[in-house]
Amino acid sequence: MRAARIAQSWFDLPYPSFKRLALFAASKSNYIQPEKWVEWLLADNAQCLWSLETMREMCRVIVLQGSKLRGDLQKRLEDAIVAGPPSEKYRKDIEPDIFQHLVARSIWLRLAKLDASGISIGGAAAVKLKEISDIYSDFQLSDSERDEFSSWMSGTGDPDFEDNREIDIAPKKRSELFHWLQKPSSNSPFSEDTWRYVCQKHLLNSLYALGDLAEENIWPINRWREAFQSWSEERLALKSWQYATPFIKNIPDEILKEIAHSVTYWLRKVSESIKKDEDILFKLCKRITILFSGKNGNINETSRESSQSINEAINHPIGHVTEAVINLWTKEKPKDNDLLPPQTRSFFTQISNIKEKEFRHGRVLLGSRLIALFRVDREWSKECLLPFFDWENSKEAKAMWEGFLWSPRLYQPLLLSLKSQFLATAKHHAELGGNLQRYAAFLTYAALGPIEGYTSQEFRTAIEDLPQEGLEACAQALSQALESAGDQRENYWKNRVQPFWQHIWPKSRDFATQRISASLIRAAIAARAEFPAALAMIKNWIQPLEHPHTVIHLLHTSELDSRFPAEALTLMDAIITEQPWVHRELGHCLNNIIQSSPELERTPQYQRLRELFRKHRGDQ
Repeated sequence: MRAARIAQSWFDLPYPSFKRLALFAASKSNYIQPEKWVEWLLADNAQCLWSLETMREMCRVIVLQGSKLRGDLQKRLEDAIVAGPPSEKYRKDIEPDIFQHLVARSIWLRLAKLDASGISIGGAAAVKLKEISDIYSDFQLSDSERDEFSSWMSGTGDPDFEDNREIDIAPKKRSELFHWLQKPSSNSPFSEDTWRYVCQKHLLNSLYALGDLAEENIWPINRWREAFQSWSEERLALKSWQYATPFIKNIPDEILKEIAHSVTYWLRKVSESIKKDEDILFKLCKRITILFSGKNGNINETSRESSQSINEAINHPIGHVTEAVINLWTKEKPKDNDLLPPQTRSFFTQISNIKEKEFRHGRVLLGSRLIALFRVDREWSKECLLPFFDWENSKEAKAMWEGFLWSPRLYQPLLLSLKSQFLATAKHHAELGGNLQRYAAFLTYAALGPIEGYTSQEFRTAIEDLPQEGLEACAQALSQALESAGDQRENYWKNRVQPFWQHIWPKSRDFATQRISASLIRAAIAARAEFPAALAMIKNWIQPLEHPHTVIHLLHTSELDSRFPAEALTLMDAIITEQPWVHRELGHCLNNIIQSSPELERTPQYQRLRELFRKHRGDQ
């Protein structure tokens, strides 16, 4: 049973490697009941059932232990498999037929593994397995179990070597490419060709062959996409720019919009090293914005409700051209108060048009460069960008804050201009989604600043508006700030952290958690010579830790167990309860404590910890 408890403690750790260990143990042990490993597979939206990181162990536990499933437990697992993997596990731009193939393969593999365990799978699962097997007759379980791995390497001569690839060799000559490019390309995941290679090694032939087809009004869309993707490589970007520009200028709008993603990505790569013809690049970027403006835009408002604004922005044509113009601007190394050049200012102003929803992708990226823009052209930034941070328009504010929080820095003049929006963001924590932790950390650094024009009460109110997760991020930022202070840790504690704790940190312990406790303890340890004072200040927030090993390690390596033995013993007694196992460094700490203060050996706290250590480690 101890082994089962250890496996459970592994799975509870937020790291895939430990979850793999737990599932491996479940596949080999009869002490871990089916109810437990099924619960593991279905936890967190069935993360371990569908994740590539746990694929091998998931398959093994199903094959080796699946025959023990009964009744409702078996149906729960089968229903989860039949429902299929969450769609967010796949790229949004994946081709529908490839998406269907991948989902079918994922469902089939898990049902086939369950069937291979010897259990008689239920009705709905059996029907689904037969349905997929009839459609994809090539689906077969591998004798070598290679289908349980996300990647597998073998070569000619290996027993399991199978070469399923069908490679279509593209010609290299312009005249031959003219005919070859007119052939329909295969959508099979096992089919490939060498067109990308030809685009890289024979750039001019590939470009002129596409140009010859264009003169005949033949537009192989996928081939144009692949060509621009190939030319986006750093060594080819400038050379392709020199020759491809005339062709792009003549591409019809409807065709350009279809291949816009590849073209704009290429423009972005070109902008990183371009040395001439910047005006042409500007014009092409403007043309792209026209294609996506007004009724031509097709922003999916539902998708904007996600917390992926920055990811969508850097992968969208409008985001690409915005980054291209930003690159052209920053190459000139602008200085404070230089103002934006007229052409750049005009483009950024166009992107800042709130009526153009599709341009939000560009605004997100402007938000990520807000400090640079504010320093160079403060009035333009106040007029055209700062209003988007106001939560009266929550969609815009959410996107802009995500852009800014991508890589935030403290710049006092900007924070003064953004004061009301910045503090109000704490009340909109639910809308921040995955950016809550970044906001909370940034808020903490600002409060530690301090920032002129802000009061302690204003910071305190904002932090109190955060949910538990946000407060955990504040505590973590507090410890990281102190740990980063180097030789100035003691001064940083007295001049920054201690006033923050006294005047800003919430007084109510309703939000106290193990994570907050662990972060505050790390901060106290980082305070070094101020450790006793720091520990006394945070003592009411200290809780027993499920995994105290990191704290014990820091306490030992910092030598605080020798410098302040009584305080170190008090801390360890508070955070260590009955653990499934203890680290050997606990013994080192206990030895150091009694070497520094022998009288502590008689205390109940020391006796309890020493007995716990002996129970798990003997006399090590």
